[in-house]
Amino acid sequence: MADSKPSRRGKENRVNYNYQKFGSAGIFASEGMQPIEYLLTSVPIKLIDELSFARDVQSDKRDFDYLIQRDIDEERARKEICTYLAAGEKGKVAFLPPLIAAIVEVDSDGRIEDYYPDCEVSYDGKTDLEDVTIENDKELVREWPGLYKITSYVDKKAGVKLSSDTISSNFPIDIQQVNFEMFRSVSSAGGRLVVIDGQHRLFALRYLIENEPDKVSGLTVPICIVHSPLSTKVNYAQDKNTLSVSSVLRRLFVDVNSTVEKVSGHFLTLLSDDNIGSIICREFCSKVHGEDILNERGLGLVEWNTKNHKESKTISRKHSITSIGVIYDALESLFYSKSGAKTLRTILDFDLGSYELEDHGAITDYLPWTGFDISVKNSLKEKVKTSLVHTLYSLFFEPKVYKESVAIFNEILDVKLEMIKSERDIYSECVPYLKKYYLYNDPIPSVNSIDNTLNTRCKKILKEINLWHDEQISKRSNQTAFLAVYQKSVIAGWVELFIQFKNYGLSESLVASIYVSLIDTTFEKERSLFDYYQPYMQDNVYIGPRIRATKRTINQFKMLTLSYLGNDRVLSEICEKLSLSKEVKTKLEKVGKENASRFFKGLTQEKEKLFEKNYKHNFSLSSEQKRELSEAENRRNSDIYSSDDSGNKVEAVLEFEQLIKRMVINDLKECANILSVKFEYSDFFYLVDDSCVEE
Repeated sequence: MADSKPSRRGKENRVNYNYQKFGSAGIFASEGMQPIEYLLTSVPIKLIDELSFARDVQSDKRDFDYLIQRDIDEERARKEICTYLAAGEKGKVAFLPPLIAAIVEVDSDGRIEDYYPDCEVSYDGKTDLEDVTIENDKELVREWPGLYKITSYVDKKAGVKLSSDTISSNFPIDIQQVNFEMFRSVSSAGGRLVVIDGQHRLFALRYLIENEPDKVSGLTVPICIVHSPLSTKVNYAQDKNTLSVSSVLRRLFVDVNSTVEKVSGHFLTLLSDDNIGSIICREFCSKVHGEDILNERGLGLVEWNTKNHKESKTISRKHSITSIGVIYDALESLFYSKSGAKTLRTILDFDLGSYELEDHGAITDYLPWTGFDISVKNSLKEKVKTSLVHTLYSLFFEPKVYKESVAIFNEILDVKLEMIKSERDIYSECVPYLKKYYLYNDPIPSVNSIDNTLNTRCKKILKEINLWHDEQISKRSNQTAFLAVYQKSVIAGWVELFIQFKNYGLSESLVASIYVSLIDTTFEKERSLFDYYQPYMQDNVYIGPRIRATKRTINQFKMLTLSYLGNDRVLSEICEKLSLSKEVKTKLEKVGKENASRFFKGLTQEKEKLFEKNYKHNFSLSSEQKRELSEAENRRNSDIYSSDDSGNKVEAVLEFEQLIKRMVINDLKECANILSVKFEYSDFFYLVDDSCVEE
């Protein structure tokens, strides 16, 4: 027990509260917010292990919410913080900001209870406070029975009405002298102080006191203990908008980390509660983490905890299927605008009733991306889980290209690494590090924590496995499927298809099944549909082998995929497999051919645009052709800027445009012929207006 001693009045504890701290108290609360109370105190470093990591209360492997908060970059903590504190330089000073530790209650399995016990209040030993006379120096006790209690002293002159509950809110207390007691348990049900900000500092302090105690024995660590006093069972029963303890902790984590350098774009996305994209991404990870078919390895295939903020926006690891950054960006692009918010409400079929925007107070008929009222959060979360989350899982784990990626990943863990381990040679000791890298995104230890030779061996093995992985993806899957722009097109394509067919009675999962069939069809090896060297992909989706990572490319991928709904053989197989009606089949065929037409029109426009921009450096053109184009361009520019005759301007523009069209016609004919063979139909030319071509 830390700092355990009799209270100011000399009373002994009547309950087994085995952890005691004295300090000053405060509260953060404003209108409409659920209050957070805190206690500022300290702990000698020799007792630092009384504070828990988030991972210390994570025993349920399927609980993704706490898995998010357990991640610690131990190497960085040792390298940066330990060096800072234990350098021993003369004339140097060092100080760490307070650790923020939250009060939580865990059950016998180590899982955090959603709500605290119901608060009991007494004043000067009395529990009936309606007509009590408030006097100085009397004790006000608030107790969450069996977990923790806070004892304060009334000060009518200088006291502060700190309490956030209605029963004791009229009592002014001395906030400079507060007694905090808790039943702290290490291995069974009870209370824990879980550090939600400063886990790296906590790791470093623990490491130093265990390994270099002489250097840090004089440290006293500042602590800020926080709790959500209204997160009790009775308050939740009376008001379902009462935030749970875990929700409060998640919000605090985001708040304290969003005001400093970003520790991880993924973490700030996943821990946020104030926008729909974060809720969707978090629930998606929970589903992947809990799928039995993935054997608790699913999160190794989804990038959800990348340390580098820039890398968190794309797919950065060889073995990953997708990334939370890619999914979030796709969802935000589709649903952030007012029109997108209306689309999202349609997808979720969410009944808002008379819904009021949290930040504007205006009545609206759409569900906003952010700023939605907390009253809809729980029902919104359930809607998200049964619609978009299930769909995302289907889109990224059911297509054959992604199933092959799962199989290759399992071969790395079950075959490649096991073979290295069984060799019992100089590389065998790399296996534990590599397993952590693949399953948890733990970094390969640097030369500062292990010897240089082992570090080199680990990186050598990783490089060899990555090369093997690339070869297997090329043989059994397709690299295009792992491009961020392609994956964003998959989400956008499903949204477009679902919106068009919702009124035909097609569910989210059924439309997802249609799209999975399209993905399987378009990635058939013999089709080579998305290969960069295809004429219809060049100057359109690719420039040489380089992908054009733009919104337009996302749309072109989407339209090229949906075009296969116009293929009668493909469509018939889909309709038979999913038992779709003739009416739906007719509509799907129309959607397919319209998308093929849009794709070809977008292709035409882009080829003409790039030809005009680059014709002077086009080696396939003769000198005469370049001269003809240059003269026409000069006449156009001259007449536009100098001629007063509108007719001359129009003629000059049209002359140059027609010349461009004539120069690219052979390229477009080749593209059309190839697409006709690949689509197995050719009636897709100019079926839509130019205004329908998406940019």
